[in-house]
Amino acid sequence: CKAEKNRYRHADMKHLEELLKNSNARLKLIATDGVFSMDGVVAPLKDIVVLAKKYDAMIMIDDCHATGFLGSHMLEALVANEYKVIALKRSTSNMWRISNIKNNVTFYDVDQITVSDIFCNHKIDVIVHMATLYKKYEESSDIHEMVDANITFPLELLAQSVKHGVKGFINTGTFFEYDCSKQPVDEDVAVKAFNFYAKTKLAFEAALKTYTDDLCINTFKLFSL
Repeated sequence: CKAEKNRYRHADMKHLEELLKNSNARLKLIATDGVFSMDGVVAPLKDIVVLAKKYDAMIMIDDCHATGFLGSHMLEALVANEYKVIALKRSTSNMWRISNIKNNVTFYDVDQITVSDIFCNHKIDVIVHMATLYKKYEESSDIHEMVDANITFPLELLAQSVKHGVKGFINTGTFFEYDCSKQPVDEDVAVKAFNFYAKTKLAFEAALKTYTDDLCINTFKLFSL
């Protein structure tokens, strides 16, 4: 059995629909980047989902190019609204997405300074936690690093937040925490971690709920729709 491949023009939903309409394939799969790496353009996922439902097609999203994309746009929005922002990063982080605003933000390299020192240096009102270590399919050698990045580090942020009187903590979740056996995924389906990455996110969210007496907490789940 050999699959038939057709390529639709970039973000051209009319062309995609034409190809779907003319296909006689028993199974149809629409493949797209979530974010296109060369210019940071977000795929028209809502329109793709509409067409997938209309023509009974599955969707595959390659989201590897979105690393740092959401965080950089959040940072730009905060700076544009004249918030004083402190951003935590690694010393190896690529700053090209935010090169135009980096002089308006206070940066700390978390591999060079302790989190407690950062809180001692500043009066912080709200934490927006968007950092993560994502691997769709992990190896056993990845587990320690993923636990450290996705559970231990944000727990340290929480502990320091309570100690220093931070008012709120905004967390970000993932649709991988839900049953992904049927597409599209939404938060009405059962919680069923797709991979170890999702398990680390769920583990942190469980711990986060125990801090509701100390902080105003919100978790925003990021879906591919």
